[in-house]
Amino acid sequence: IFRAKLGDVFKTIASAGVHADPRGGPVDARAAAALARHHYSLDRKWRSQRAEPAQLARYDLVLAMEADHVQALRAKAEAELHPRIQMLTDFVPEMAGQNVP
Repeated sequence: IFRAKLGDVFKTIASAGVHADPRGGPVDARAAAALARHHYSLDRKWRSQRAEPAQLARYDLVLAMEADHVQALRAKAEAELHPRIQMLTDFVPEMAGQNVP
């Protein structure tokens, strides 16, 4: 259900990491394993990318999985963009403010 509704809510979804290889290295092995467990294929064309200030300004919502990621992303962004950068778990009432396990 969540996956089906994403297209209705968001026009563009992108992924970037706080600590990703700035040269566009392979996707993190943990992320690839998680995708495989859920039967998603990962084409070789997918490369990691680091979150940059221009990207943070482009999107209405930036979700982070860990509190230190929120801090790192906000440090890169202009102050007026800070409210856009939130924890993914803030949308799960019983997990608000917690790191993704």
